[in-house]
Amino acid sequence: MAISMQEVMDNLQSKMEMTRSQGIAPIEYECKKCNDVGSYIIKMKRGYFINEIEQEEEIYQECECRKQKKINRLVASSAITDEFQKMGFGNYQTDGKDVVVKKMKDKAYQYYDSFNDISDSRQNSIALIGQPGVGKTHLLMAVANNLITRKMIPVMYFPYVDVIKEMQANQLAKEHVITERAKSVAVLFIDDLFKPSGNKPPSSWQQEKIYEIINHRYLNYKPMLISSELGFGELVTINEALGSRLFEMCEGYAEHVQKDVRLNHRTRKIFGGV
Repeated sequence: MAISMQEVMDNLQSKMEMTRSQGIAPIEYECKKCNDVGSYIIKMKRGYFINEIEQEEEIYQECECRKQKKINRLVASSAITDEFQKMGFGNYQTDGKDVVVKKMKDKAYQYYDSFNDISDSRQNSIALIGQPGVGKTHLLMAVANNLITRKMIPVMYFPYVDVIKEMQANQLAKEHVITERAKSVAVLFIDDLFKPSGNKPPSSWQQEKIYEIINHRYLNYKPMLISSELGFGELVTINEALGSRLFEMCEGYAEHVQKDVRLNHRTRKIFGGV
């Protein structure tokens, strides 16, 4: 027989009274508002009157602690590091930066703001590509962090170089787990896709694995956040099927920063920047 929320609350109250009567130290709850139940009772006006008295009813309100616990679980499963969790739109600086950097920030915010409306459409993804050191990862991490904490949407962070190395470490079971999660998660953030390693293009195995993930998401209308030093032309040259799918998914929200080392915030002082 299902137990009602009122019975749960009554049971908790009864235990508290028993511990007091027996001289036992009271239970220390993490949340004082709901005593760790996850909801609490509030009284709402019903909108009609009996004997000129407006009636009230008791309803259960989800406690903020339950929402926070869900957010904490989503953050933990996202593989986003503590340092990257600090990246938001507010601390991405555009003062004194090139106009293309400001356009990139606007594009990222527009994507986040429109996410609920476009998430089921063909053009439901975003790509920030081109010149290193302009904050592509920061802005897409801002999108990811806000999707998790404000919209409570699961995101998986997939730093291309690190994850590919992990998948290639002859651990077939782990490779399968990573691939299946990357295919199924609500939003996938691939950071530094096909990051150049010297002059070597991605291997056939790397292309095959990434194509498997991207094609699955393409066919199932599952959004992606993509950063890469390569432009769409270069991605299509490497793998036409993969690159063309990404272009179609990101066409509405893509910003390509042309290569210009003066835009790299890590080398800005070399060129007289602040």
